[in-house]
Amino acid sequence: VEGLSNPRFLMSTLRPYMADQITLSEWLQPDLVRVLGPGLASAGLAEAREVEAREPATNAIAQGYFAALETEIAAARGDEQATGDWARRALVELPQTEVLLRARVAALHGDAARREGEIARSVAAYDLVLQRDPGAVRRLGLALPVVFETGGGAFADEAAGHLRDSPRLSEEDGGFHVRVTADGESGRACLLGANGETIGCGRVEPRAGENAAA
Repeated sequence: VEGLSNPRFLMSTLRPYMADQITLSEWLQPDLVRVLGPGLASAGLAEAREVEAREPATNAIAQGYFAALETEIAAARGDEQATGDWARRALVELPQTEVLLRARVAALHGDAARREGEIARSVAAYDLVLQRDPGAVRRLGLALPVVFETGGGAFADEAAGHLRDSPRLSEEDGGFHVRVTADGESGRACLLGANGETIGCGRVEPRAGENAAA
């Protein structure tokens, strides 16, 4: 972080694949926005854009990475509309090989859309995240829009209640489906897509000496 106080070093670090920068994978580069704050990051990015504009061989490639940084800056400022606008541009311009960075951008897009009440758009963005890098939701502290379904009596209802307390889930009409079921002393919870497809499931079986409540 101390090295980033040097404007030239900061500008180089915000440009993709530069030798004179902090050794940081491109998919983690947006974390600099959280370290520096959106104001300083935005100023550094403006300088990086100016320098990159004088490098026609790499300028076109850099635009997708800059859009990803703009997405992070807009999200840090709480500007949902700008976050969505920059995210859509980044997903068009970033190379397909940048799987983790694209998933991170899509996650911020999904969160911004959820906050705007655009649940269908949020689900579509998060669907990409869940296919490529589900851990991004936890790492970025975001929440999936979900609808809860229960079956199997009081134990299933209680388990669903615990899941409702998760900061990674937000109840929203039209969201993903969390289906919680109980069978005897065993329980199962599944995350389903908007069309009913199974994304992932977890099953709990009581160990020796445990009952369903445990």
